[in-house]
Amino acid sequence: MNGKFLSWLKKGTTIPSRKSCPPSPFAQKFSKAIKILSLLFISAFAVWRSILYHQINSRLSQIRAAGLPTSGAELNNWRQPVPEAENGALVLTQAFSLARTFADPRSKEVLKPELLHRTNEWSAETRALVAEYVQTNSASIAKALEAFRLSRFRYPADFSYGPDTELPHLGHLMELSCIVALQSALAVAEGGADEWAEPTELLLKLATTLDDEPTLISHLTRNTIIRMAVRTTERSLSRFSPGEGVCEKLQEAFTAVGKTNLLPLALTGERATMIPLFRLSWSEMRSFNSGEEDEGQRRKRRRYSGRAHSRQDNEKNFSQIFCRFRFS
Repeated sequence: MNGKFLSWLKKGTTIPSRKSCPPSPFAQKFSKAIKILSLLFISAFAVWRSILYHQINSRLSQIRAAGLPTSGAELNNWRQPVPEAENGALVLTQAFSLARTFADPRSKEVLKPELLHRTNEWSAETRALVAEYVQTNSASIAKALEAFRLSRFRYPADFSYGPDTELPHLGHLMELSCIVALQSALAVAEGGADEWAEPTELLLKLATTLDDEPTLISHLTRNTIIRMAVRTTERSLSRFSPGEGVCEKLQEAFTAVGKTNLLPLALTGERATMIPLFRLSWSEMRSFNSGEEDEGQRRKRRRYSGRAHSRQDNEKNFSQIFCRFRFS
């Protein structure tokens, strides 16, 4: 009995194979129709992309033919160079480094915008606080006055980084402008009928240092400084009537900052720095997912060349997609 049972276990068993049923005629036609529609869609997309590629290149050629930049790197070369010996912005960067503030909460009190409101009357404590703050930054103000012995200004900036371009001078310029505005308001608070005019002129000159900077944020910063000068002037005129000579100097200073057509320059720069983002190469697109920084660390800046992938790259990618949908 055991021998028969062991021989039965050793006996091989075969499972009958399952016959595969061919797809029905309807399924075959449906599959073929899907492949044809997919092929037509991919072909139409390839034609549309090719036409769009030539249209964009044509428009970019028109921009370049007009002598305007189409990338951040071109924008760097398009701006008028300023020799270091003639560049007052380099002297202003020294003034920025000399600016000081209080190490305690008084730094927030002295920089409140309400201090420059026309109807705001300073208390004796506020006047003493502002006087100490202005005195602390007297070296920075003196260096700023020294910068305007030069007539040309170009702050260091590399626009090839596109929207990642760093413009640290804008924050420093606003800080220095607040110091100068407080100096003007302090002169009025101390009874100076004409002494407030010189700091106001300096405030307007600080705004003009951004006249040739081709970014929208620089244009808005310039306008903010001018509005600060307007508020300071209104506050001063509501308390004292300056002499005729002072009025003429202020009129000349406000006329000098009343230039028009500065916004087109800013928009030209914005267009040049943003165009490369819509013409990224394959390597630039892949680089966004590689080498990412740890959480909490600052993202590494990248330069944007503005060179889109070539026609050969397009044909290669579309041929790969086409092969996936070839007829069986």
